[in-house]
Amino acid sequence: MTSVPNAEYVPPARIFSTFKRHKLLIAGVTLVITTVSAAAISQLKPYYDATTTISVGTKQASFHDLQATLGTQDVDAVAINTQVGVLTSPAIALNVTRNLHLDERPEFRSILDKEPLPHRLKRVLHLATASAPLSAHDRVLATSLLLMGHVKIINDGRSAIINVTARTPDASLSASIANAYAQAYFEFQRQNKIAAIRHASALLDEQLAPLRNRLFSAEQAVEQYQEQHGMIALQASSAGQGDEAQNNAATTVAGARLEQMNRELVAAQSDLMAKQSQYEQTLSAMHTGRLDSSPGSVASPLIQSLRSQQVQLNGRIASLNSTALDNNPELIAARAESARISAHIASETGKIAESSKHELDAARARVDQITQEMDTLQSRVTTENQADVKLRQLQSEATAARMVYRDYLGRLTQTSSEAALQEPEADLISAAQIPLGASGPPKARLGALVFILALGAGLGAALIKEKTRSNMRTLSEMEGTEIFGLGMLPLFSGTIREQFKARNSLYLSMSDAIRGMVSFRQSAVNEKVIVITSAEPAEGKTTFAVTLAASIGRRRQRALIIDCDARRPSLSNVIGLRDTSSGLHHDVMPGVDVFILHPDPSDPLLLNIEEVESTVAKMRPIYDTIILDAPPVLVSPDAGLLAASGSPVIMVTKWHHTPTSAVKEALRVLRAYHARILGGVFSQVRLSELSPSEGGRLNSYSGYYSLSNS
Repeated sequence: MTSVPNAEYVPPARIFSTFKRHKLLIAGVTLVITTVSAAAISQLKPYYDATTTISVGTKQASFHDLQATLGTQDVDAVAINTQVGVLTSPAIALNVTRNLHLDERPEFRSILDKEPLPHRLKRVLHLATASAPLSAHDRVLATSLLLMGHVKIINDGRSAIINVTARTPDASLSASIANAYAQAYFEFQRQNKIAAIRHASALLDEQLAPLRNRLFSAEQAVEQYQEQHGMIALQASSAGQGDEAQNNAATTVAGARLEQMNRELVAAQSDLMAKQSQYEQTLSAMHTGRLDSSPGSVASPLIQSLRSQQVQLNGRIASLNSTALDNNPELIAARAESARISAHIASETGKIAESSKHELDAARARVDQITQEMDTLQSRVTTENQADVKLRQLQSEATAARMVYRDYLGRLTQTSSEAALQEPEADLISAAQIPLGASGPPKARLGALVFILALGAGLGAALIKEKTRSNMRTLSEMEGTEIFGLGMLPLFSGTIREQFKARNSLYLSMSDAIRGMVSFRQSAVNEKVIVITSAEPAEGKTTFAVTLAASIGRRRQRALIIDCDARRPSLSNVIGLRDTSSGLHHDVMPGVDVFILHPDPSDPLLLNIEEVESTVAKMRPIYDTIILDAPPVLVSPDAGLLAASGSPVIMVTKWHHTPTSAVKEALRVLRAYHARILGGVFSQVRLSELSPSEGGRLNSYSGYYSLSNS
């Protein structure tokens, strides 16, 4: 299965052929555009570029955080683009305009004072009145808008470096604008940060008053609740403890008293047990008679002194018993003294026992008293513990309010202290210097670019002209009108006789090729008579009729040409016939005869169809081919009448001249007469303007043949 060629594809050879064919148009368009543009480029004023380099995103760390100050920063594309947007904002341009008083500079003042051309024309035509002058504020604003067109903010997207380039006709002004842009940007950043901090401080300050009131209300609620329930708190003695520790350490008076009474009860019970043991030991010693072993006796100095005296007396009595009789006065006195001391010791021991009993009773009473007080306090503490749940909730709320208040107070203090230390998060890498020479315009490059564009415009004009043409150039275009393309005949100078007499004639070769194809198609329809016509006058139909007849004569056949164009008979001129009288002219060219019809007596401009038919009928047995040179189809109906007889028609079309619409209209007329179209031929083809794809067989024959006198 064969593929259908792409109708949109245009061979490069055809494109170059189109350019070659329209070379004058291309040269003219290129020359005009280049000349006008060169004149405009020569009038361009020089300008000067000055660039300031800024590094953005340098974060300012606190003074105590030196590591953060020296740390490297990552490139944030979003942040960099944001800073580029800040630099290109109208606010920065307005600040620079005000700082440098650019509205007073002649570079900008001349633009503002210049009246736009449309408004000037309207004013001249009285369609508009003169506009009021701009106010000072409006001039500054308009100048800032003009300034934005003279400044470029560029970031390569791979670093945090931003280049601010100012372009003006004044070198010093360009440098001033670039540096002023950097300073305005730094000041904008600093003021923006200060404003943000002040705004934050204001917000914090607004929050402090409600927080302070909330803290006061919470603490007051705690105190009122304690007073209502008799829960007077005893704060911990440690002043350095936090609020939570103080709340945990704090207790009520009843609770503190209960804890104290508990400790006193333990001490009283211990003392009671000690007194009970001492008393029991004293009673036991008294019952056993061993008074010296009682705790009170051991601890009493008097008893110990009496016992010491008794020991001495007992030693003396023992000594006297060994040396004296029982009635010895000294022995009796010693025994009496010993008895007195023993009685004294017994008396003192009894007193000690009585004192121990009193102390035991007092200790018991103390324990009972403390126990009763503890029972009373325990009941009170139980009641207070039930209220302590609500109290702790109130204390927690007060603690939370106190922490929030202190946090906001600390933030307010911090932000207030930082407001005066703010610096822009950017560094000036290099300030703009006054350019030593003009930066542009690059007139040479502009000229080359203009020439390229002009050449492109010329080529485009050629393509547009080729695209919009309405005539036919190729056999494929002819076949698009449903006419079979028989071939092309090149344009030549001189006469047909010279072309047929010349050796290696390209015209003769192409005519033979067309004749061969005509003969083949003619034999298919078995018809000797051929009607040759065209859509419009001066398309070379008569020349082709003579050419076809001469080519047939070269094949040793006989051909007859009948001039059927009564309005513009040109057969005699084309063939070079001196005798233009009516009738048959023999051998005007080898094998070619010519028949000139008699003019119609009633109207010489009318074709005598009866004479044509009778002549054809008479000459048909004599000649191999009879050619009827008919008038143009769109000029006279004679061509249709001749074709109505059934003779095949050959349509001659002037190459690159006859509109396609004319050819289609001629075909429509011929079909109305039921004409049989044998084919079509291009005449007067310019070989130099043909591309390889358009030339067809001409390209093959041109390598072997040439045109005579061309």
